[in-house]
Amino acid sequence: MQQQLECVSLQVCVSVLGPLESVVRRCLGPEGGSVLFTRDTGETLISRHGQRVLSTLHLEHPMARMVLDCVCAHAKSTGDGTKSFILLLSALLRAIQDSAHMRRKASWSNPALQNLANRLMALSRNELDDIIIHQVTPYASSYCSHHSDKLEHSILDYLISGYISGRTGAGQAEILKHILCEFYYKSKRDQNTTETISFIHSHFNVLHTRVAGLPVGCSEVIEGLVVTRDWSVWTELRGPIKALVLYESFGSSLGDNITVCFQQDWLSRTESITKQKLAYLLELQVNVVLSSVKQPECVLQWARMNHVALLECVDSDQLDFLCNINFPETLSHPQHIVMLKYCKRLQLGGLRCAQLGIYSNAHTLVLCAPAPGLLDQTVCVSRGSMEGSYAGWRSFACRWCV
Repeated sequence: MQQQLECVSLQVCVSVLGPLESVVRRCLGPEGGSVLFTRDTGETLISRHGQRVLSTLHLEHPMARMVLDCVCAHAKSTGDGTKSFILLLSALLRAIQDSAHMRRKASWSNPALQNLANRLMALSRNELDDIIIHQVTPYASSYCSHHSDKLEHSILDYLISGYISGRTGAGQAEILKHILCEFYYKSKRDQNTTETISFIHSHFNVLHTRVAGLPVGCSEVIEGLVVTRDWSVWTELRGPIKALVLYESFGSSLGDNITVCFQQDWLSRTESITKQKLAYLLELQVNVVLSSVKQPECVLQWARMNHVALLECVDSDQLDFLCNINFPETLSHPQHIVMLKYCKRLQLGGLRCAQLGIYSNAHTLVLCAPAPGLLDQTVCVSRGSMEGSYAGWRSFACRWCV
């Protein structure tokens, strides 16, 4: 009776993985097709990205959800291989099932199954690693430089093209390949390969901008940091520029030692302290204010009167990035002064943006697509290509160091 339950359990595993296998098999490889999803809201999603396809499915069976968790963990570690994971796992379970049918049922006792599991674990931990070291790494090394600080243009083409071609259409893949290679080389300059890929991988969220309503071919690489906010107060400025970075309203940190007796007296004290702080900014020759929150009207009026550019509601992650790479001068927490090469207004389709010139070699990847679903896929594939390149190059660099 116990062995019958084990056989049924194996059958359930094969049955659960069957539909997942049939879904990913359709979009496998450069010649594979796309999967069309229609949500209850009427929104459609077209994708060939394995992890994105599997994550979009509504999986109810615990086995299916466990497999999805394993796939996501594998993709996070390697940056690739979600469809291959499902196909190989399905083939392995079917082979075990076929072997069980060919043997006597008595031979598949619980110790026998445990022994099989242990042998599979040993294969994955020991023998597969040896295969990678002795069979795959030398082959890859013949294409890549022996030194991990160099990555030739053709090799980067192969890495990115191989990743993208299995996840997007041919036309879109060709466009994205050129844009991503351009993004890498413009971000590189004096850094080595490991530093550049690590930098892009770590800061991709702030180094890309989404633009819906334009063709994918309008995607481009723009120097500096692109903020998807329009200037609240704009004035033409010439660099170098001193910029004040704020994370709170300018009048919110006025000190706790103010004695308040009447509301009118408190308001006058507040206004006086605010004016003193704004006057101090002029002494410091601050030309730009970058704020993560809305500022009071008195700050906007001060900016207009003194020809100071003001940008509000900037993403906090972008401000953190700006401070981290610019070695800012700290006035009082959380106020910092950073140096910028220039400030510009930027029009991306129907989106008005701000462009901030940074002295470090940072560029922004502008990704365009005609519809939100296609834009999400474009961003997902672009991020995945950088994650895959980071994981692959880190693995090669570690093996070369050994």
